[in-house]
Amino acid sequence: VDWLGSWGEPVELLVREQGHDEPIAIARFEAGEAGSLCFRVGAPGTLYVSELRPLAAAGGAGWSRTLHVLAPFPKAWRSHQRVCFTCLSPSVTITLDELHALARPIDCGPAIDRGFGLELELLSVPADTDAGHFSKVAELHALLNEAERVALAAPDAQLATLVRQIRRWQVSLDPACLPFPLPTATLLLPRMRAMGALSDEDALLMLSSRQRTTPTEYKSALPPHELCFSSAEPEKVREGPRESGSVREGPRKSGSILGTPLKSRPCARAEIALGLRLISKLGVSAPSVSESGCECNTSLHVHVNVRSPHARGRLLSAREILAVFLSWVRFDAVTMRFCRSWCWADRWASPLFATGSEFHFSERPLHRGACRAAVRGGRE
Repeated sequence: VDWLGSWGEPVELLVREQGHDEPIAIARFEAGEAGSLCFRVGAPGTLYVSELRPLAAAGGAGWSRTLHVLAPFPKAWRSHQRVCFTCLSPSVTITLDELHALARPIDCGPAIDRGFGLELELLSVPADTDAGHFSKVAELHALLNEAERVALAAPDAQLATLVRQIRRWQVSLDPACLPFPLPTATLLLPRMRAMGALSDEDALLMLSSRQRTTPTEYKSALPPHELCFSSAEPEKVREGPRESGSVREGPRKSGSILGTPLKSRPCARAEIALGLRLISKLGVSAPSVSESGCECNTSLHVHVNVRSPHARGRLLSAREILAVFLSWVRFDAVTMRFCRSWCWADRWASPLFATGSEFHFSERPLHRGACRAAVRGGRE
């Protein structure tokens, strides 16, 4: 831990492990002296809190500055992630039995009346141009056309309605998604051969080069067709101006939002299941680590609708949204450990430490904790 400062009084720099009060290292410095403190780290990813404060503040009074340090990950750790593509040859054919199996609802929690959306950033295998599909959008539409044809021929109106809902999903490019690091790609070669890769050279290009993959973003439908675990029609609709941070509610008019019937809306359990399983037929992958650092930027986001008057669920006031944010900050050191370890230092999801996030965007996450902050003009 290095600090270049211009404090005008004696200070002390102490380091403790996150969640523990007892310091594991302490150093004291005179006024104006550059402070540096070394300490032995534990397991990779262990979080340490370093605090700089005047000696007079040891009892709790006075100013203090805090820096969070993450124990670096070893380079070999990047090769421990063994994910691969779902398939190498996109398929737009589907049978009725397969469609029913793909639409089998996922097991979720209670049916909460709150609208939300999914975003999935994935690496996709190239579109099948020989079949006349020159983009992943065209490929997904061809698969949905076949799924709807099969459902209508059954006939299965509920299944056809579910397929039409997925037609509202959007597909776009996300250049931030990165391929596998070369060591991981080399370890995945046997699996690529088993899936029918043309050659090891072609498989390595697909795994580790941007030339043979498409960084793709899949988004579920926007309000008023957003996902919702409750398929029942709400009893109330939000209407009228917001007054003093509150929402005025009245009876629902014609059982719809923007003229769209709500009773026919499928439950998100089946829609998410079918959407994700159909996407997997197009050949996708979600690498965990990249050559440039911990993150590959392939991920899943959940957007909860709390401000749109066209979405399901009660609108939240600014005070309620702030309460959610502060609760996230308060428990961020706990919730981050629910994530997989390579997300702990993800530059796209820096921790919301109450003292501020000191992770530098230009740092390589694997080396984080061993880098100094850039000093410009004699100041930090």
